[in-house]
Amino acid sequence: MRNLLIFVFALFLSYSSPGFTAGAQKKPDGDVKAWSQNMKGFLKGYLADEWSKGMKFSIESCRPDEMKLFQLLVGAIPSFTHTYAFKKDCDLEGSVTLKLRSPMSVDLKTRNLGTVTRFQGQVTVAPGKSEGMGLEMKVHTTVEKGVAFEGETKAARFSVDHFKVMGVDMLQMQLETRSQAGTLKVSEFRGKPVSYSEKF
Repeated sequence: MRNLLIFVFALFLSYSSPGFTAGAQKKPDGDVKAWSQNMKGFLKGYLADEWSKGMKFSIESCRPDEMKLFQLLVGAIPSFTHTYAFKKDCDLEGSVTLKLRSPMSVDLKTRNLGTVTRFQGQVTVAPGKSEGMGLEMKVHTTVEKGVAFEGETKAARFSVDHFKVMGVDMLQMQLETRSQAGTLKVSEFRGKPVSYSEKF
């Protein structure tokens, strides 16, 4: 498994969309639909390691330790803290304490993601019971009270609901995403209430 989070962002915290190139936009997206395409690309990459072709945003050099992620998901350790720092191939900055089934407060700075410069939110990761003799695991990730910033301005309030099925290799102690699906919901955009959702 290349990466668990998600946050968020988020997290956090999705998706391949025609013509999507995160980080290329310098002007604010004109509407909530256009803005959501950037978020979808980030979320699908972060949560399921499915990155859109041509995406400028990267965490290739600062991924959470895969062994610790494996140990966390199978219950061998209760939590661990991972720190991101801006550098080559790392476009997140901040620390996250990863744990299961309890909300994690996330506050991360970002770059190369269109106009978005920061994420905040409450992220919960809840593995289900292993299936198929323990060779498969379902993981449910939610983001509540999500806020995306453009500079110091709150650009949007959002939530995320994401499910994925992961293959479990107990011998190699590795996880891989086999399928995923999620929904991004935006409740406020540039100071105005909205009701917009996108599946990814």
